Amino acid sequence: MSIFAILTGSQTFDIASAKALAFVMEPCRRLDQHNSPRLLPNKVLGVEGKPAFQPADRQGNPLHGYWVQSRLQGSEGVILQLHLSMSYRAAIIRQGALLIRLRAAGPLLTIKGQIPAQAQSIYANGVLPLFEGRGDLLTWQAAEPLGIRFAPGIRRAAFDPEQIAECFTVQTLAPGLAPEPKVERAVVAGQEQTVVIHQPPARRLRLRPKPK
Repeated sequence: MSIFAILTGSQTFDIASAKALAFVMEPCRRLDQHNSPRLLPNKVLGVEGKPAFQPADRQGNPLHGYWVQSRLQGSEGVILQLHLSMSYRAAIIRQGALLIRLRAAGPLLTIKGQIPAQAQSIYANGVLPLFEGRGDLLTWQAAEPLGIRFAPGIRRAAFDPEQIAECFTVQTLAPGLAPEPKVERAVVAGQEQTVVIHQPPARRLRLRPKPK
């Protein structure tokens, strides 16, 4: 099991707004399925303690939205999608998504979202602490062998590298404790299944000097 912290919610001040979402991605079961189901983490994962609801407004005005801090636990290999979007006059001006595969022996990551600074917000500097936990970052291409698929329109809108760089900053707080597992996809009775092959730790060879 992996324990991690996430931040979700939204804020609206004047004509600018920001929204952070998180989903548990379910693998496609059929070859003709092109979009993976998305589930809410608080509904399908274990919850550590109670989520903390905070008004986005520093004065506590609920009309400006809420941010929710949650501490969750998920099984090995669960794939999360973090989605961050910013709007101006109700039109999206920037959005991006990241995929994280939970892994207890993976690197310890902290992911922050970048939104426009708002003096009234509890995150006045525009930096959102979206995720902290152990896992592996995946591209949408690397997620496909795991059965995670996105329609072309979603890939263009949410997984553009430039948009992702503008939305997120990722920092590795500690290295992984074991290498990433190798993942293969097999079709059994018309349904796709994921096969995970754990890589053994690399052997360390000690070179001894030749006797004189």
